[in-house]
Amino acid sequence: MFVSPEEEILSRLDAEFNNLKAYVFGEAQAEQLHGVERGIFRRLLQLGLLLLAAFLEKRGDGRMGDQIRTVDGREWKYHGLRTAEYFSIFGKLSIRRAYYWGVGAGEGVCPLDAVLNLPQRCYSYLLEDWATRLGVRGAFDKALDILEGILGLKLSKSSLEELVRDAGVDVQAYYEQKAAPKPDQEGSISVVTADGKGVVMVGKGPQTQKKRLSAGEKRSKKKQATVTAVYTIDRHERTPEEIVGELRQARDSKQAEKPSPVKERPDPKFKRVRGTLRGKDAALKEARRQVQERDPKGERVLVGLADGDRSLQQRMKRIFPGIILILDLPHALEYLWKVAHVFHGEENSPEAEMWVTRQLRLLLEGKLGTVLREMKSALLDTKLSRSKRKTLERVIGYYSRNRPHMRYDQYLAMGLPIASGVVEGACRHFVKDRMELAGMRWVAEGAEAMLELRAVDVNGDWDEFTRYRTNRAHERLYAASALAA
Repeated sequence: MFVSPEEEILSRLDAEFNNLKAYVFGEAQAEQLHGVERGIFRRLLQLGLLLLAAFLEKRGDGRMGDQIRTVDGREWKYHGLRTAEYFSIFGKLSIRRAYYWGVGAGEGVCPLDAVLNLPQRCYSYLLEDWATRLGVRGAFDKALDILEGILGLKLSKSSLEELVRDAGVDVQAYYEQKAAPKPDQEGSISVVTADGKGVVMVGKGPQTQKKRLSAGEKRSKKKQATVTAVYTIDRHERTPEEIVGELRQARDSKQAEKPSPVKERPDPKFKRVRGTLRGKDAALKEARRQVQERDPKGERVLVGLADGDRSLQQRMKRIFPGIILILDLPHALEYLWKVAHVFHGEENSPEAEMWVTRQLRLLLEGKLGTVLREMKSALLDTKLSRSKRKTLERVIGYYSRNRPHMRYDQYLAMGLPIASGVVEGACRHFVKDRMELAGMRWVAEGAEAMLELRAVDVNGDWDEFTRYRTNRAHERLYAASALAA
């Protein structure tokens, strides 16, 4: 008796489902609940593979007669069946598709590929999505272990690295087509923050490396990733005393078991973080594109928050004409603590803390000159050690260079933000936490892709980005071979 492939798969499905029921009402009764859960899941994966095969059998091989015509006017003749390997979340499948070819055409077409939107690689878009997302959030080896532990699938590390590089290529195009937020939902101030973080790169290779390194020399070289964040925020006027109180409250909250509530303040709106190894100019020009897209008429006040990196500051002024550039307060505060340890040796001693609080209040009141005079007068002390003198000179130079960007009394009165915690956190989160894991070394292409995808993940755009990628892949792979009506 002849049994069709469809009937055979249906029979196997029935048998597999009966096995599942038999397990639940039989063998599983002697197991603990979590063990039953695992047993059901494993059997459901097997059932899923059969269901996927049943779908493909029902869908057919895509044959459309002996000849087809594509939208570009070419005619293709049927030349039998070809098989494509498909690696799904349930396991591997072979897909048989009708193949059409024309004289002088080189490679032919399989109409079913476009209908199913088969990926260029063998991995399903869903498996690629899960593997890539895990690889972006943690080490590749761990990501692969998780996939194998949950799905029982083995992917190679090199395959995952290729998937990440391929996905990273689409990030810029995705953000360029992404609609800007509605103007009435934005804040009144546009903010650009920027910072840098070193990424350890792969060395030149053993044949060219020195056998011994000089003192202070490192085997691996770092390349700086520039991280930017663009967002809007509403004005929020504060007094110097309020800022000092907030900082004290934040410090006390870290030490307390129950953090104290901080005074309500406006939140950043539609924050978008990006990171790149292509240099400061490239990073800031992309930030400028975002600002102009969200404020095409330039109606909002534009604030730039950065550390004391002169190169970065100069570029921000050049790329964003009219920007109000502010030295973010945490960096200014960091330098106050350096001097506090010159005057009061014990780290975080009550005396050092009192001194920092007093100087910080002066900075916030716009009295940087008073702070500098006290530091300069301390240099006259002939008993000052060489190292302490160097620290004072370094801080004096830092504050003097940044004087135009430390008008905190004016910024507070205008309701402008004065701290770049948004991008500082971004550096720690999606640069350091992923790219500085133990033993990490990066090639430029892989590091750039990782930065791009980490940004997509941090920005909460992953699902939308995945849909964009699959639609774009369909257009790229199959637009030319679409069938004529």
